[in-house]
Amino acid sequence: VFETNTVSETMAALGQPNDNASEEKKDNESSDTCIATQNYDGKKKLKYIEKDTFLSNEHTKMYNELRLYVDNVLQKKIKWELSILPPKLLALVEANPSNMEQKEAAYNKQKNSKNAQSLPKEYATESMYQYLSKYATEATLIRSITGSDYRLEIAKGAILETVQWRVSSKVDEIKPDVFEKSIRTKVIYSMNQRDKKGHLICYFKVLETPPDDPWMIVRAAIWTIEKGVRMANQKGVYQIMWLLDIEHLKYATVPPLQILKEIAHLLQYYYPERLYKAYILYSPWVFRMVWKMISGLLTENTKSKIIVPGWYESAKYETFQENIDKNCLDKRFGGDLDLKYTYEWEIEQYNAEDGYK
Repeated sequence: VFETNTVSETMAALGQPNDNASEEKKDNESSDTCIATQNYDGKKKLKYIEKDTFLSNEHTKMYNELRLYVDNVLQKKIKWELSILPPKLLALVEANPSNMEQKEAAYNKQKNSKNAQSLPKEYATESMYQYLSKYATEATLIRSITGSDYRLEIAKGAILETVQWRVSSKVDEIKPDVFEKSIRTKVIYSMNQRDKKGHLICYFKVLETPPDDPWMIVRAAIWTIEKGVRMANQKGVYQIMWLLDIEHLKYATVPPLQILKEIAHLLQYYYPERLYKAYILYSPWVFRMVWKMISGLLTENTKSKIIVPGWYESAKYETFQENIDKNCLDKRFGGDLDLKYTYEWEIEQYNAEDGYK
């Protein structure tokens, strides 16, 4: 389902909702300008993601500055220097432990080096330039400036780093069997229910016994979000609904700060403006401590979408009824469904012709 052969097929399958004909990817287009420029209409008013309101003059100007920046990168007027990315984020498959340890050691040495600026620089490959040309659509650029809290320099870096990661990790080619260990943890999953607007409903659950390898949480998040993006595309929406069950959150089960940082970075850099709403449910007192740790990692735009009901409200359907039908919600949160997620179910859905719909 996720395996693709060309950049244009990849974008159609996963990257961008095809909300109008101008967003279609054309392989025979020149790659020295991005899709957003190829379809640019100066008279067209741009809208915020999933909103009926038009971009302000300031944000329209920022959008155009980002669009032209991408074009300058594609035309190689600006050097595209690659970021230093964590090896485990690049190796989405279950990597050889000894080899991974060596890569991690080299990564940490490079990141912590006082002479990092003097180290040899690496630059983008031709496949990254091709991917960027197709990836930088109107919707992507709007998501990028919004997800960065309208900080242009952050948006510039994020869009290039995202493409670097997607090409280097081969994330467009992922399959559930590659993520089997992460999926079997059941820490993050979706059983394909949608909210009232068509957003995929995804669940995150803090386990009583956390995974031995906390990076499994990151891998599970990537699998679920990639599936969510594709399914959002089918309904002409961009975003995902999240329900986070943190009843078992305690000092012993809090993911390492590095993992929290990676997930925050992942959501805001690689999947900007993909969050519709996030309900944080059954929150124990220790959540206050964790929130202090992670809130500083989140943009104001992201924080504005987070809802934290009380413990008893977490079990009542009334808490969710504005956004989710009762027959699409798990019983634990006042819905009608008794969801039993398994790796075998995910494989069955993946292999079914109409599974991910």
